[in-house]
Amino acid sequence: MASRQLFPKGVYLEVPRFPSGEIYTIESLESPQQISSADYKKIIKICNEPLLYKSLFEKKFRGKSYPPKAAHDFIRVAANSWHDGTWLVFFIRDPQKEIAAAIDLKAVEDDQAEIGYWASEKHSGIMTNTVNAICNLVKKAGLEYLYALVRPENKKSANILLRLHFIKTAKRRVDGKIHHVFARNL
Repeated sequence: MASRQLFPKGVYLEVPRFPSGEIYTIESLESPQQISSADYKKIIKICNEPLLYKSLFEKKFRGKSYPPKAAHDFIRVAANSWHDGTWLVFFIRDPQKEIAAAIDLKAVEDDQAEIGYWASEKHSGIMTNTVNAICNLVKKAGLEYLYALVRPENKKSANILLRLHFIKTAKRRVDGKIHHVFARNL
């Protein structure tokens, strides 16, 4: 199913941060022109935060810092993938309009997709409401089932999913590492 069939251009949602109630925004990434040089720097900074880096990038970059080229490649591929429906990326911006987190849908097929996300450690309290907003958005677009792959040590991510009624259904090996599969009918 192509992204154009799922969502209108320019997806923009507001979500409150827990417990402060500050309003963050979820914005679809459809073009590299949406991203400023300050955004690139913020992505690099967030992706080098210790917990996020260790979980997602340490193996890929062999212990070296998340490089600027990776941020540029991420944005280019994500924006191009939006148009063919293979990968739908959304950035979450704080009240100052700085990138605080990202959430994505991949493997969008028929009535299901995989959901994934990351957030800056400085913006805890935003992901539960963000994941919930994306669940509601994709349900309205006709998807019926979402799943997430979570490393066993990533308790924070697992707890977000459990709060939103995802169920741990199985284990799957990805890149040689065990992941728990969390799934939810919408």
